Amino acid sequence: MKICVLNVMVFLVLTGCLPVNNKTEGENYPQTSLGEKKAPADDNLEDEFLEDDLVEQDTLEIPIKNEKKIYFKATGSEPFWGLEIADSGIQFTSLMEGFESFSVPFIYPEKAADANVKKYHLETEQSEMHITVSQQECANTMSGYVSAYMVEVEIKDFNEESFTNFSGCGAYAMDEALESYWILETIGQIKIDTLTFTRNIPHIKIQVEANTFTGFAGCNNIRGNLFSEVEILRFMDVVSTKKMCGQASVEDQFLEALKVATTYKLSGRNLQLKNPSRILMQFRKSEE
Repeated sequence: MKICVLNVMVFLVLTGCLPVNNKTEGENYPQTSLGEKKAPADDNLEDEFLEDDLVEQDTLEIPIKNEKKIYFKATGSEPFWGLEIADSGIQFTSLMEGFESFSVPFIYPEKAADANVKKYHLETEQSEMHITVSQQECANTMSGYVSAYMVEVEIKDFNEESFTNFSGCGAYAMDEALESYWILETIGQIKIDTLTFTRNIPHIKIQVEANTFTGFAGCNNIRGNLFSEVEILRFMDVVSTKKMCGQASVEDQFLEALKVATTYKLSGRNLQLKNPSRILMQFRKSEE
């Protein structure tokens, strides 16, 4: 009997020393918005850092400030792979054995006539690679990040019969040189007389990272979104205030030119907005 009592006392002492978990199942396993259980966070900081690093690498945070001018980035998983299209060249890397790296000089793609689809056909001495970039909403299978372009990459050595396929998502990086306050100088062939504007001179301010712009059209403030690809710049979802003033004709021309602009050219401190037929407007970079 004494032995039984002693055993019970030892058990109570030991259990009293153990940590108590007062959390509910929901706290231990947080739920997503769909009600699915997520695994609890790991207290190991090293593992957490590595996981965060993988997610950051895979979420297409662009534009990225680099010495080389990157036009387009794409990533995929299973296996992890990455693609960069830059002025210095086109580079594909992956974790798959035999497909660790493929690098070639930059070339312009072939463009489909009826859709925003671009195809690159690339070769080295030993292998070939085909890249297809389609403007189509694409969700990353690991991070859930949604980007505007679906990417298909096919690679094979010349001694192989079939291609190995990689699928993923991508996004264009806007030209960082566009980030500035641009003052209007001409609309078509008409030079802007700054003395006629009492409040402000027509201008646009481009925010590269946010893909947005704000500005002043001559009478009203304006803002909107930007669509950008290589040498392409479109001003979208343009909205403005509704004030009445004497520079309405200039403002109407300014807004119409923004709506039909499709390409741009940077030269020193000058920015031209164009479409296939003509130069629409010219701006100079603010000294500020």
